[in-house]
Amino acid sequence: MTEPPSSERDAAALMQLGVAHLEAKRAEDAEKAFRAAARLVRDSPKPGLGIAASLAARGRSDEAIAQLRKLLQAFPSSADAWFNLGNFLRRSRQFDEAARCYRRTLALRPDDEAACVNLGMALTLGERFAEAEAALREFTAQHGESADVLCNLGQALRYARRYEEAAQVLRRAAVLSPAHVGAQLNLALATSGLGDAVSAEKLLRELLRREPQHAQAHAHLAELLLGTERYAEGWVEYRWRDVHVEREAGRWVPQDPGAGPRSIADLRGAHVVVKGEQGLGDVLFFLRFAEALARIAASVTLDLDPRLRDIIGERPPFRREPASGEPAVEVLAGSLPAALGVTGTAPAFALAADPEQTRRARRLLESLGPAPYVGVTWEAGTRLRDSSKPGAELHKRIDPAALAGALADVPGTLVSLQRNPAPEDLARFRAALGRPVADLADTNKDLPSLLGVLSCLDRYVGVSNTNMHLLAGLGLGADVLVPVPPEWRWLRAGAESPWFPGFRLHRESADLSWSRALASLKASLDSGLRK
Repeated sequence: MTEPPSSERDAAALMQLGVAHLEAKRAEDAEKAFRAAARLVRDSPKPGLGIAASLAARGRSDEAIAQLRKLLQAFPSSADAWFNLGNFLRRSRQFDEAARCYRRTLALRPDDEAACVNLGMALTLGERFAEAEAALREFTAQHGESADVLCNLGQALRYARRYEEAAQVLRRAAVLSPAHVGAQLNLALATSGLGDAVSAEKLLRELLRREPQHAQAHAHLAELLLGTERYAEGWVEYRWRDVHVEREAGRWVPQDPGAGPRSIADLRGAHVVVKGEQGLGDVLFFLRFAEALARIAASVTLDLDPRLRDIIGERPPFRREPASGEPAVEVLAGSLPAALGVTGTAPAFALAADPEQTRRARRLLESLGPAPYVGVTWEAGTRLRDSSKPGAELHKRIDPAALAGALADVPGTLVSLQRNPAPEDLARFRAALGRPVADLADTNKDLPSLLGVLSCLDRYVGVSNTNMHLLAGLGLGADVLVPVPPEWRWLRAGAESPWFPGFRLHRESADLSWSRALASLKASLDSGLRK
């Protein structure tokens, strides 16, 4: 047997060294070893793959992608290079290009299950649900069913809101692999989408018995508990949510359930800093607990998005800066109810529109047309393809043309307050309405101005968004269109929410039809607006 040349032996040793460095999380040393191997061996893509992995481990994703593109020029038939490039592109949220890379992988390795699973994931995250379904079903037809492929198929169907089909597929995945965490989590969410909160809760609790640290299962259990008014346990589970805070540069990060104050004893007599998190509406919602905090703490500082400071101001008992020289206790806004031991509801955080902003808003509305003035929105939250939040479960939308049909006979002037409306959506809304609609989307960029407009409206209609929290703070109401599955603040059922007294809820039906809700909305508006 002929011994390999010394250069090949040295390259193999360097590759092993690079892998060991990567496993030990010494990415810079790993990169040096892989680059040395690449100088010795030029007829294999393996050193180049190691270099890309090292760059990615150092947080240099763009360079890793460039490295793989260059590698594929030399080795266009490397399935591993196409697969890894797809992975890096998917993590960079370049879903369409990632899908192309996975398809190239499958062309070279037709039985590559991981490539198929990741292709389904990239297509799903890019909201190309039908393509994801087709790719996953085709692979299953050719290579047989597997729990991973079925789990991804079920997830694609769930995001497409085909909950019954999703549940059927995910049950098959669970039969193939009873301990498959992803299948059970997605089955719980599909079951929730079908309106069966009891079975969804049972599935989540079973999952948590096996995986007690599974943050997503805890967070979704919190949604179910809070949505059925079981607040004591619900707020504790809510500590597991994903949160977004400024210091994370716009990224969603898992909340450590053990971080921050655990009970009211940790807050009593302390200098407390409440940190804003998630969206503006979420922070406004949780500020309703700040008054209770102020009654027991030595001082309370609100560390919030500057846009919120513009409408909250310097009101007592809240400071802008912590008391000097005193150690502060930090608490995320969404963790306040758990820390305070809240078991019921609390009134909205009171807001007031600036009188001058109100006068300007009144003049603006009068220039647009006659009263009554009805504000409208049809979409809220972040779409799956645009979200950095895992899951992006709370994107809410009603077809703008369908909504316009229910508003066609409303008298006065309709005002779109839809944030960043897609041009085609606004055009369809106007066409279906059959009359002009004022577009005040830019008002969303300035909360004092927005408060002024909201305070002058006669009615407001829309899906749940920041404006609902602003209206609640102003002591006003709204007609809320609640999609399936409902956000916990609007509860799982009923025409009202205890968190938003005076708000009228119009719920999408279990069959995902809005016809009954829109008929209810029309009746509500007819009874409250005179022609």
